[in-house]
Amino acid sequence: MFFKKILNNPLAGNPFSPMVSHVSLGLVISLITPLAISNPAPETGSRTTTDNLEVVVVTGSRSPIRLRDSTSSMTVIDSAALSKKNPVVLSDILRGVPGLAVNQSGGLGAITQVRMRGAEGNHVLVMIDGIPANDLGQGDEFNFAHLLASDIDQIEVLRGPQSSLWGGGALAGVISVKTKRGEKGFHSDGHVDYGSNNTVNTGFGFGGGNDSVTYRVDASYLDSDGENFSQSGNEDDGYTNKTFNSNVSYQALNSLKISAVLRRTETDAEFDDISFVTGLPEDADKLTEGSQTFALIKANLTTPDDRWNHEFGISYVKTDNETFTDQHWDNSNEGKKERYYAQTSWTPNDKDTVTVVVEELKETFQQRGLVSFFGDPNRDLDNTVTSFVGEYRHIWNNGLKLSVSSRYDDNETFDSSTSFRSGLSYDRLQDGWQVKASIARGTKNPSFSERFGFYETSLYPFIGNPDLKPEESDSFELALILVPLNSSAQFELVYFNEQLEDEINGFYYDPDLFATTAVNTDGKSKRSGIEATAQWSVNDDLNVDFAYTYTDSKDANDDREIRRPMHLANVHIDYTVNSSSRVSLNLSYNGQQDDLFFGPPTYAGEKVSLDSFSLLSLLVTHKLTSSMDLYGRIENALGENYEEIYGFESRGSNASVGLKLAF
Repeated sequence: MFFKKILNNPLAGNPFSPMVSHVSLGLVISLITPLAISNPAPETGSRTTTDNLEVVVVTGSRSPIRLRDSTSSMTVIDSAALSKKNPVVLSDILRGVPGLAVNQSGGLGAITQVRMRGAEGNHVLVMIDGIPANDLGQGDEFNFAHLLASDIDQIEVLRGPQSSLWGGGALAGVISVKTKRGEKGFHSDGHVDYGSNNTVNTGFGFGGGNDSVTYRVDASYLDSDGENFSQSGNEDDGYTNKTFNSNVSYQALNSLKISAVLRRTETDAEFDDISFVTGLPEDADKLTEGSQTFALIKANLTTPDDRWNHEFGISYVKTDNETFTDQHWDNSNEGKKERYYAQTSWTPNDKDTVTVVVEELKETFQQRGLVSFFGDPNRDLDNTVTSFVGEYRHIWNNGLKLSVSSRYDDNETFDSSTSFRSGLSYDRLQDGWQVKASIARGTKNPSFSERFGFYETSLYPFIGNPDLKPEESDSFELALILVPLNSSAQFELVYFNEQLEDEINGFYYDPDLFATTAVNTDGKSKRSGIEATAQWSVNDDLNVDFAYTYTDSKDANDDREIRRPMHLANVHIDYTVNSSSRVSLNLSYNGQQDDLFFGPPTYAGEKVSLDSFSLLSLLVTHKLTSSMDLYGRIENALGENYEEIYGFESRGSNASVGLKLAF
């Protein structure tokens, strides 16, 4: 897959490869025998130490459930945690989540990948306010470089194959982002800060409502001169991001609620070229102008007793990218996704929940470029998938919980596929513990770039393979949660084991063609590991969070896979100095990892080693008034010199100071 090759030999920000998305389906769902959802009432006697397990999540099931009722391993980062860490972009905070590895090809605006449990970046599904947001024009990955954090209210990270609930993009898991919502009355907030490299980060939001209508509008702006990330030259790579987000909810009737979301991001990202002489990044006047548009409208219809719920929705995603060299247009692409779905859920009693979903996704992709010696990049591609989903949940009186789900995908391009998941949880939190176990099978279709490459008529630099088969993963996971009685601590230990069949190798070099292509690998790739977390409120003023991940990720030849560090760790300490001041300290450790270097003259990938590194950040906040906070931030405070992608230098130490307002 050509985009995988770009990402592993990145021209930070270069988008050439199919981008897809256009979804179109008219859905009709018959009112099948009662099938539905239920949120069982919380057990009595719940202690304050388990409050975080009582939070309602939306990705652990097709219908909202409490975190403690999910049979999957899941991390929830709420608005309070986000406020304490005050990240600029989402990827800053994902480094502290167990199971996640972040790789960035430079600084602000550079391509940023997130891998989960040793899987590929395009095996992680990203959802923004319920909208599947992966970019099919970028190898079916989501580029985390452009997702600013200022308007985010909650993050849910659901680990392990979730294809049965959320489709093929969720082969390794789901990262779900929920933005801020309006409340009754009128509320507004904002922030502005200035820092190193002439970086301006500002945003403003307001919202309100009454018993019938709530609304929220946010606008964010980030601009930076950037830094130099190539090992030769001294040209800085600048970045600009303008994001607008809005949502509205209308309770039309007691039984009918209509909601809508609209999000738009526009970016300008400068990036370096790759030298044909050295195979390493070198300064160049290159720029990608991009835009992302996300929209959703849905209606929820419930019966008076809340036993039966129907949801109908349409989501729309459109991505555009134009690349320029020396201020001259190089190429562009446009991808669209339209998804129509209907879901019905029935709760016959307080123990059972059954959900049935029908959805259709249509993806369309348009690519334009100059015809040259290398080939013709101009093309129009499309694909349609119709899916049927079923889920059943049951809770026994003794604390045993069951969840079973299955999905059938009818793909017009590939053979049909079936994924499933089955999980059990034994909830004894009243005694201080809970255990979970699950098995799952997930599937992932090849991306447009893997199948067709960039040029339609040429082998250079990558030839697509239209005969690729979908990837298929089987997994097992076992989790133990401990909440000691009369304690303010919580611990979680998870073991996972996954085997991936027909893994797509996008770096296969064919010496006869003198080109790289994508092939399905014989045998099975194996991934296993341990995730450990601890949360401890030492006292009213001091809180400590710890996360550690061990990942053993091997391909079918038993070789270590690239950009999967074996060891990841994160410690976050939050200390309230007094009623006005707070200090937050975060230390992230990224272990040694391998990467691929495509060096001349053959440009066949060879493995290289990237050293381990540690990143220390410091955030100090001081309350000036009841509605105004002053804060200062230092990132990479130790001035660590490191590489996350071979050949691309890291960001140096960065400092900023700002104001946060809330009315």
